[in-house]
Amino acid sequence: FRDESWHRRSDTMLKFQKRAQLFGMMYQGRALAGRSLPSIQDYEELGPIADYSVPNALRVLGILRYSDDLDEHISNGDVIEKDSAAEQEIRAQTVHAQVLLIEAINAARSTRTNVLALDYRLWTLGRGQEKRHHLTKTIAY
Repeated sequence: FRDESWHRRSDTMLKFQKRAQLFGMMYQGRALAGRSLPSIQDYEELGPIADYSVPNALRVLGILRYSDDLDEHISNGDVIEKDSAAEQEIRAQTVHAQVLLIEAINAARSTRTNVLALDYRLWTLGRGQEKRHHLTKTIAY
């Protein structure tokens, strides 16, 4: 799956691994739905994923905000180049926002949520919006 991107400013390899994590999430979702699959014991260790729909949901909710310039490019349907600083920031901040959101939800509620539940809600919300999501030509997501 090798969903990685070299971040030039920090001289660091960003490892998103969206499709690999999605496989684990989809498998666990089916296991929990009683499809006679054994459950992944540590599925709550799966990290948030960054695709095109989740940041759009976070944006609509006001949790993720883009610069005016980036917002205009996305609204116009301009392609955000893979591995560009803009694409890396969208994906990295999407992951970061989800971590903080899960922490805040779990601090406020008596029943805990996890990345599987949050991802499904955000992905669904992001796909149902009139506001455009960012466009990037990639096989990573």
